[in-house]
Amino acid sequence: MKLSLMILGERTLPAALTLPAALSLPAALSLPMVSSLPLALFLFMSLPAHAQQPDARTPQTGTSAPAPGRDASSTPASSTPSLESLLKKIGGKPSSQARFVEKKYLAVLDTPVESAGVLRYQAPARLEKNTERPIRESMMIDGDLLVMERDGKRRTIPAAQFPGVAALVGGLRDTLGGDAEALRRVFKVVVQGDAARWQIDLLPSDTTSAQLVNRITLHGRDDQVLEVETLQADGDRSVMVLSPE
Repeated sequence: MKLSLMILGERTLPAALTLPAALSLPAALSLPMVSSLPLALFLFMSLPAHAQQPDARTPQTGTSAPAPGRDASSTPASSTPSLESLLKKIGGKPSSQARFVEKKYLAVLDTPVESAGVLRYQAPARLEKNTERPIRESMMIDGDLLVMERDGKRRTIPAAQFPGVAALVGGLRDTLGGDAEALRRVFKVVVQGDAARWQIDLLPSDTTSAQLVNRITLHGRDDQVLEVETLQADGDRSVMVLSPE
């Protein structure tokens, strides 16, 4: 299988091309260990051989979709919940699990790249994504550590080596953990909809993350996160649909 590695817009294609120092991978991480990883959460991605086709698709704009089943702009401001009240409903669970289907829409491809598996959250600071297809592998952020496993090989590195990864993965983790203060330290947060059907937009506050990602949008109903969309600064995006178990 021919692989291509993406780190939020920086693509490594010919072997002669190298990543900028700020985005290069630690020597301990081999390329096979980071293939086909979730862009929306962990910022690393590989593409199956059949997907290596150029396309002239116009990149998506940064327009955010409303919460499922509702036009967010028509919701009276008085009925829009505060971030704290919304996260109080979402958080507070010792653990949660959902099956996911993720589609990555890339300007260089005719069709989206799809993967599927299981997403698990364990309080207070562990988020694990187990991909079952097209390749079986797992990635996890546990506290300050980023852990990757594939073909029985396991790699662990400090998340601080990839501050953009830590911030973006933390956005979903802190939402599931109900930590409004942690979210506001890293993002400008905009809440739309109402308590039953809501949307949370996370806009990176620091310059480094903003150069990579424009927005992360979480859609949900009541106390469940049902969709996570990530819009990159270069126009590429990914959409992960969750089915809680």
